[in-house]
Amino acid sequence: MFIGIVINNFLLINSLIIIFSSIILIISLVTKHKIKQNISGENISSQGKMNKSVFSALLVVYGFLIIELDSLILEASEGDYGVDTIIYLLPFVCGFIVILLGSGMLVGMFEQKYLKATRNYEKGQFDKSISRLKNILSQEPTNCIVLNNLGVAYTSLKQFDNALDAFNKALELNPEYKQALNGIGTVYAYLEDFDGAKEMYEKALKIPVKPGVFKILAMTSLISPLLRTLDDQILLNLARVYFKEDDLDRSMEICQKALTINSKNNNIWEKIGEIYIKKKEYDKCIETLESLNKNDRKQGKILSLLGMAYYKKKNLIKTKQYLGQALKLDAKDHLVSYHLAKVYLELKKYKIALKYCNLSLRYEPENKKALELHSQIAKDMFYL
Repeated sequence: MFIGIVINNFLLINSLIIIFSSIILIISLVTKHKIKQNISGENISSQGKMNKSVFSALLVVYGFLIIELDSLILEASEGDYGVDTIIYLLPFVCGFIVILLGSGMLVGMFEQKYLKATRNYEKGQFDKSISRLKNILSQEPTNCIVLNNLGVAYTSLKQFDNALDAFNKALELNPEYKQALNGIGTVYAYLEDFDGAKEMYEKALKIPVKPGVFKILAMTSLISPLLRTLDDQILLNLARVYFKEDDLDRSMEICQKALTINSKNNNIWEKIGEIYIKKKEYDKCIETLESLNKNDRKQGKILSLLGMAYYKKKNLIKTKQYLGQALKLDAKDHLVSYHLAKVYLELKKYKIALKYCNLSLRYEPENKKALELHSQIAKDMFYL
């Protein structure tokens, strides 16, 4: 009799919890919620500490509920822990599993606000991204990741004072925050304070990855993109600074080191290609970039670098091939269309040259080289 009363009361509570958690789980699956990286390359699931605290407390209460029920049943059955008792407990164990999944999805739903800010940033809607991030900060003023993302968004708008303010606030909360140090370094690089930029990047690189379960998970190929240390990107930024200072050997050395951390980072391969072209080592540039698999070579910048290397070697057929592919990926790349115009001018195909030159000027009207090329094409067409 006693067991029946206990079971009925707990079944009611259990049923309500299961229904609630199941609804959350279903909604989350229907909306196809995905874990994505935020603006600064971090895993957004590391945010929302308050939400996770509530989730943890709920699990603890529910676990206690199962333990207490187990004790009551065991006491009422006078120590006879048989198959019937296990059957009674089964619905509660299932409920615990459902709430574990459902509450995890609940955290994901709360993170949608971060995803919206990230999507705005990816679309170039920096003002909207900043507005959303500020709204989040009004609720979570000590969220380092949001502060860092705000700094990144301000940097994209070249509002460097606001960017530095956001990055420094993040560092006040966490002095060993790699992303914020990287952000400050990037601002200094924009301002051509190369010594300051190098100091920030090197300081960030000295901060070790904290040990723990996430470091272990990061070793797996499936999860590592979400939990990467960011060191490959920091090294790349450092290489860019040395590139601007014309220290090409040092820049190449750092790029090679970055590849040992993440060989799939196409931005590193792009910088290596740029270094080879600046050193006039065109064969090495072609050999290196063409050795990448086809998917990696589909990046617009890599294709345009291959086109430029072949142009320097006077192979206009290959130049047209790669530059044409690059332009298909990004029709607004004014430099690609400008170089295509030069190629067709050399081939004396003036109408096609003029088309690409006009395309270049459409997206960069004040480009002096493109304006001069336009005059040259018009002049050559006049004397036909």
